Amino acid sequence: MLTSDADDNGAWQAPAGGSTGGEWDLSGNTGTDPASNFIGTIDQTPLNFRSANSRGLQLAFQWRYVTADSIGYSMNILGGHACNSMQDWAQGCTIGGSGQTVWDATGFHDYPNKVADGFGTVAGGVINIAGDESSSVADAICATVGGRNLNNASASSSAVVDRLRLVLPRDKEDVLTW
Repeated sequence: MLTSDADDNGAWQAPAGGSTGGEWDLSGNTGTDPASNFIGTIDQTPLNFRSANSRGLQLAFQWRYVTADSIGYSMNILGGHACNSMQDWAQGCTIGGSGQTVWDATGFHDYPNKVADGFGTVAGGVINIAGDESSSVADAICATVGGRNLNNASASSSAVVDRLRLVLPRDKEDVLTW
C-alpha cells in the first residue's frame, strides 16, 4: 500500500498482517466505488504528484466569495515545473505543463508560467501569463495562452497563440493583431 509521512514523502509498504483488500494494487483493482475508493484528500489540502521529488501535477480545490452572499468553487489543475503558479483565490485555472529552471554561470533561473485571474489557462511553454496580475482575480477572467514563450493574455476572454493574438473584448467585437 502507498503511505506518506508528515513531509508528504510516499513509500510502498506491505500491509501489516497481510492484505486487507482496502489498498490500491499496482496490478489493478476491481469492484471499486468512486464514492469511497479514491486517491485524494478529503480536506482542502492540494493533492501533489511528484517525480524526482519535484511537483509535476497539483489538483487543488479553490473557493472564493462571488458576492456578499454567495461563494463559488472549482478545481485548479497545476501541471509542469514546480515554478509554475496560480494567483491566490483564482479558481477554475489550468496550467498544462512546461516551465523550467535553467542553470548558468550566474546561478539558477526560473522561467515559470502563471495564471493570474480566474478560469485562465496556459497550455505550456515558458514565461507565459494568463491574466493581468492586478490585485483582482476577476478583471481578466478566461484568458488563454496556447504556449511557446513570453506571451501574455491580459484581457478578459483574450487568447494568445504564439505571436498571433486574438483579443475578444467584452463587447464581443473581434480584434485580430500580429
